[in-house]
Amino acid sequence: MLKKQQQASENQALSYDEIFNHRGNLYDLAMQKFPQARELEFKALFYKNAVGDNEKIIDLPSGGAYLKNFTNACTQIDSWEISQGFVLREGINYVQLGKINTIPRKYTRAVCLATLHHIEDKQEFISQLSQTVVKGGIVHVADVADESRIRIFLEEFVHFNNDMGHRGTYISKLKKLPSPSNLEIIRREMVDVPWHFDNIFDAAIFCKLMFGLRAETSLNSIIKALQDYVGITTSGNKVSLNWQLQYFDLKV
Repeated sequence: MLKKQQQASENQALSYDEIFNHRGNLYDLAMQKFPQARELEFKALFYKNAVGDNEKIIDLPSGGAYLKNFTNACTQIDSWEISQGFVLREGINYVQLGKINTIPRKYTRAVCLATLHHIEDKQEFISQLSQTVVKGGIVHVADVADESRIRIFLEEFVHFNNDMGHRGTYISKLKKLPSPSNLEIIRREMVDVPWHFDNIFDAAIFCKLMFGLRAETSLNSIIKALQDYVGITTSGNKVSLNWQLQYFDLKV
């Protein structure tokens, strides 16, 4: 089965639910073992449009509900998933892709982090997500840019060291975000959001789990790929991976 999936992925991207129904547990394990590694990535969602007290946020897809760890305690966050592989614990809701607009329109914000490259019809996805947000609210989207070294890392090293491969479609920094015309783009920028670890081997373990790399993929080979593709910064005994994402805020 996995060989067939890998052969298919050579030519086309697998859907989000196909990918994470298979390896969502490994992704979640990475986030549980190193819960603060991606702190800046989550916090950068609200750099330009800060969240106030008593706002209601829908986080979709939410993985293992990680956004809750990086927001104001007075903010209500509802975690929704489009993959059964992430519905691992109480409090995470499931909705089929294509039926997101059946969720009540009651949120002041919607968040979609590091997922859009796995979604084929991006405009329809953003449209449906925006239908959960009240007038004047904001949809926050962040994803890997087409021109970035992160995309090359995913499409080369991760693809060839993962039984399912890794193929996605990415938004160019030079092209329009495929979003409905009724949404106003009020923020678009590339943001450096380094992933932080105590040492380089922790960084390699995190990436091996998060990207579902084969058991035989050595930590040393992962470290070399991170050096070659992503870039590694050291400060004292700490290590950072030079991660970068493209961030959008869209006003409903």
